[in-house]
Amino acid sequence: MSDTSPCYARPLDCVVDGIPFKNDLLERKAIAERLTGYIDRLSVGCVMGIDAPWGEGKTYFGRNWEALLSEQGYKTIYLDAFEQDFSDDPFLVISAEILAATKVEEEEDESWTQLKNAVVNTGKAVLPTATKLLVNGVGKWILGTSDLAELKDKFSDIFEDKLGDAAEQYVQKRLQEYDQEKETALHFRQALTEFTSTQEKPVVFFIDELDRCRPTFAVQIIERIKHFFDTPNLVFVLMINREQLEESIKGIYGAGIDAHAYLGKFVHFFLKLPKRTKTEYGRQNYNVSYSHYLAQHYKLANNQSMQDFAECLGECASYLNLSLRDLEKAYIHFVIAQPLNNLAVFSAYVICLKIAKPDLYEKIVKNDIEGHSLALEMVSCWLEINPESWLLHKLEIMHKCKLVGLDELDAEEKQELFYISSSCTLRTDNIFKFIAKKIDVVITD
Repeated sequence: MSDTSPCYARPLDCVVDGIPFKNDLLERKAIAERLTGYIDRLSVGCVMGIDAPWGEGKTYFGRNWEALLSEQGYKTIYLDAFEQDFSDDPFLVISAEILAATKVEEEEDESWTQLKNAVVNTGKAVLPTATKLLVNGVGKWILGTSDLAELKDKFSDIFEDKLGDAAEQYVQKRLQEYDQEKETALHFRQALTEFTSTQEKPVVFFIDELDRCRPTFAVQIIERIKHFFDTPNLVFVLMINREQLEESIKGIYGAGIDAHAYLGKFVHFFLKLPKRTKTEYGRQNYNVSYSHYLAQHYKLANNQSMQDFAECLGECASYLNLSLRDLEKAYIHFVIAQPLNNLAVFSAYVICLKIAKPDLYEKIVKNDIEGHSLALEMVSCWLEINPESWLLHKLEIMHKCKLVGLDELDAEEKQELFYISSSCTLRTDNIFKFIAKKIDVVITD
């Protein structure tokens, strides 16, 4: 994207020219300001979830809200959880970020030093012991070898008894350590509470890309936040796809768990990023707004044909629930397919089908009767939503003609088909196929 990009999905370019929410086409600055007013009045900690599907601007919102908070004197942290997915336990990842963001440059104060020491001690307690190392250690300690096959062959008569004794000793050791670990964890929370209470404003910790992490790591993050970091003056903002995270919970704890309720134990409230997908008086459809922006971004001609394409693409995207990132893909198809000239408007429909309904797309471009029947039913439903759409009326006639034949159309419908065919210099039943040949390239994530 250029340096004027609103960057809904690219975190490195999200804060344009260092100005929070510049090019805020989706009007999300107002949401950030309301949430800032909320956390500024908090006397306790909070975990909130910003919930949106993939490609709908969670990172744009998070990065720009963080920049806005920083301008207002908040200490902020932004963690890409996926980049830390290799870690054994997220406790040290989270605590290290807090220490780094709040460290006093000139001289470490006592509360920060106490917190650092508590992090080190707690980290020792929570980091998991590798199973292989444990088994190897037990094997060498008892029988002088770490090879389980060798253990079984050479010591089959005493293997169970000896390993059982070792297991008992290990359990006893862990029970003795349990009270100490509880005390260590309690000390950490006390140290964290004392430290955050010295901050003039809440420390705001953004965690992004949770839905891209390994399920175990993603769930561990929210569990660690609850168990160790639920303290006053510390606010966590989780940028998530809630549905995907709930699937991760089921994958770990089984399909029988109420993942929705389980997640609710760790997150105080969820906020869905709004996306207006129909035009209201004085307010623009967000898909249409972003579609017009992309036309400028790709330096496409600012003529009536291009304006109509941008409008129609945004309109079809709303019917098919395309994401903002899907719209970027649509423009890639459109740019690669140039020149489309008078077919540009119809290409908006065909491209959206290719992205959102590839099976239906394949049937239509092959002039399959079943495909046209399904498409006619779909377009008719869209017309009930937007009966004023000139594009939908044209599409309805084109699909209908393929199903019933030209002779079954009324005079007005025949005249409309004549205008379409004349402007495109193609028979109407070849238009979809022609566009498909122009755009038929594979674009992957």
